[in-house]
Amino acid sequence: MCLTEISHNHPRFRRRAYTALEILAEEGISLQAELAGRFGSTSSNPSFIRLMKRLRDHDLVTTLTLPLGIVSKIAVVQLTDYGKERMTQMGVPPIESEYERILRLHDGANQPKHTAQVLFTAYQARLRGLKVTVMPFERDGITPWYQPDLEIINGYLTYPVEVETHSRNKPEKWLYKREANVVLPNPKIRQLVVERLKRLGVPGRATDLRTFA
Repeated sequence: MCLTEISHNHPRFRRRAYTALEILAEEGISLQAELAGRFGSTSSNPSFIRLMKRLRDHDLVTTLTLPLGIVSKIAVVQLTDYGKERMTQMGVPPIESEYERILRLHDGANQPKHTAQVLFTAYQARLRGLKVTVMPFERDGITPWYQPDLEIINGYLTYPVEVETHSRNKPEKWLYKREANVVLPNPKIRQLVVERLKRLGVPGRATDLRTFA
């Protein structure tokens, strides 16, 4: 693909367009806010908005909105099949995106709020310099006992992390684990879950998206 087909008269725009596509292909990130941050920008910046519009207009990316909370939402950006094909032709074959992994491994299409919270947690962890893997497992039967939503690495420490959308979870599922690492939507729900885990005698740590953000 020659990116002159996107914008014939603006070489700087072509460079930004290629960089955006390259980041999506190589890293598999899925949040539009995270992509904007790689340009030192925000997703509400007019320049970044124009960039996304041009990429959508040329069928290179698609965007969708997921509910993060009661009123808050996040924007997900994905390479289209055409975009993947073009990046492959340019020598940058795309890896599976984080959003695609959740769809494939965790029924993400039917759990949009949970999908959004997993993606947002991964994004916030990376902002803090942590290494993150979304859905660090495969449905191959090899590790049925290890299927956390995230694996977060801080130096030499690795934490399997569960992202819960409400307090009506089943903390008993952590009863026979060494520890529970949980991300909840807000401080109130976090406190409820922590109290349950304490009653079960399960060690670990918990945070919430409102505090995390």
